[in-house]
This record gives sequence, structure tokens and C-alpha cells, in this order.
Amino acid sequence: MKKKIVHKTHTKERNWFSAMLWVDESVVRENVEVYDVLPWYKSVRFFLLCFVYGSFLLTAILYHEWIDYILISILFIPIGYFIMRGYRFAFVLMAVLKLYDSISRLFVLDQYHVSGGSVIGILIWTTLWLGLCITAYRVETLRRSKNKQSKTVTKWDKVFFCVLGIFTGLIVYGHYYERTDPRIQLENKYGVQNVAIAEDLYIHLVSIPQFCDASWQKAADVYNEDKAEKVNAKDVTDRYLQRYLAVNEDVLSMLLESLGEDFVNLLGQKTTESFSRDAIKLARQKFETKVNDSDVLYMLCIMLLTADETALKINIK
Repeated sequence: MKKKIVHKTHTKERNWFSAMLWVDESVVRENVEVYDVLPWYKSVRFFLLCFVYGSFLLTAILYHEWIDYILISILFIPIGYFIMRGYRFAFVLMAVLKLYDSISRLFVLDQYHVSGGSVIGILIWTTLWLGLCITAYRVETLRRSKNKQSKTVTKWDKVFFCVLGIFTGLIVYGHYYERTDPRIQLENKYGVQNVAIAEDLYIHLVSIPQFCDASWQKAADVYNEDKAEKVNAKDVTDRYLQRYLAVNEDVLSMLLESLGEDFVNLLGQKTTESFSRDAIKLARQKFETKVNDSDVLYMLCIMLLTADETALKINIK
């Protein structure tokens, strides 16, 4: 008697990456079948929206960036609306933005030589995010192929299209401004605090001596009237700078030489011009006088010479 041969078929198990990134077709069909009766708060698109805003909130908690969290939450309101309305471009946009963010973070981690734990965390989080975007996109694609009325554009859709366009324009302008503004370039490269220190140093070493050269020479002439040892504007400037450098020696010793050079090249002339303009304006308010600019300038420069160490000290915030 011959034994009956039974052929066993084995279903290949999917790894966690493919399972999260691309769910089974049956799951997509089930979501489409119950789409119109399933409460919106149980849908894939709402879960994606919660995941996105939850990611923003988690980042704010970890890095204490609450202002950025509030701002980005507001900017994402139009996208969130289109996600809930089932517009497929919203899912594509969310996936692209997350890919860009993750790649940027990986490059930053590589620069700081962070171990693989952080890299794996970013990859898993990105996979979850992209998986939800892809699943929602597949659900909407299948739904639209079966229900032509789902393609209807409402008045509110048009309103939010306009809002999204405005927000997109603001973001593009902000990105362009960040890439072209020399101060922001320096702050991104060296840090906001270091650039502020470099600005204070430049003002005292360059802007103030230029601003007060004639006034300090006038003060030197008055001093020389009854003194045997004569001084000039350069002597007055040197003494002023020596006091400033001595008071801030510890802070300035940590300043990178390359930052000083970059500041001079990118912001030097602009800093001197803005300092001169603002100094005259503030001096007029302080002295409450209607005398001409040269007299206001003279009074201000004499006041700078008599400033105490507290006034000369660089305040690091």
C-alpha cells in the first residue's frame, strides 16, 4: 500500500521592515469596504495625523522647543485637513518631508559620530511614518477607483488650498531668507551666542573708534590745554580698547578666529552703519536735546569713555 504524499506549502514570513512599510492588500481592501461607515477617529488617515503631531510633541518635549512646536503645528493645519479629506498629495507630501528630515538628521549624526542606536531609532520611526503614508495612499487610491464621487472638491477644500499656498510661500521665503541672510548663515555655522559676541567685539574695536575718532580728538585737545604730556585720539582709543579687552578677556579667548574674519567680511560694514545710525538716535532720546548731531555725538563718546566695567562687560545669555 503506497503512502499518500502530502506537499506542505509554507508562507514566507515577512520581516518587520516590509510589514510596516507595505501592509497586505487584504488590509487595504478591508479599510476601503468600511470607509464610509467607520468613524473618522478610527481611520488610517487620522492615525497618521495623530502620529505626525505626536512626533512634533515628542520632539518639543525632548528638546524643549515649544515655540517651534506651536509654529509647525499651525503650519501643518492645512495639510492635516487634506489628510483627513483623503487627498493623496497630502500623504506624498508628508512622506517626502519625513524623508528629507530623516536624511538631514542622519547627516548631522554622522558629523558628531553618534553610535548606531540613534540611527536605528531614526530608521524605525521613519519606516512607521512612511508605512502609514503609503497605506493611507493605497486606501484612497482604491476607494477613488471604486467611488467616482469621492473626487468631489468642496468649497472648504478650495479655501484650504489657498491657505496651504500662502503657508508654502511663507516657508519658501523663509528658507530663501535663511540661505541668503549673512547673519543667519553665521549663526547656523557658529551659533547665535558666538555671533553676538563677535558683533559686540567688532562694535568696540572698529565701529566705536570710527564713530568717536573726531570727538575723542576734541576731548584730547581739551585735556592737552593744561597738561605737559600731550595725548591724541589714538591714545584715547587705545586706553578704551584696553579696558574693554581686559574686562572681557575670558569670553573673547573662546572666540574662534575664523568667526571674527567671517564677521568682518559678511557683516562688518553693515554693523558699523547700523551702530552709527542707532547711536545717534538713542543719544538724542537720552540727552533730550535739540543740538546738532556733532554735539550729540561728542556727548555720547565722552559718556563711553567714562563707562564702568559693568557697561563694558559682554553679557552672555
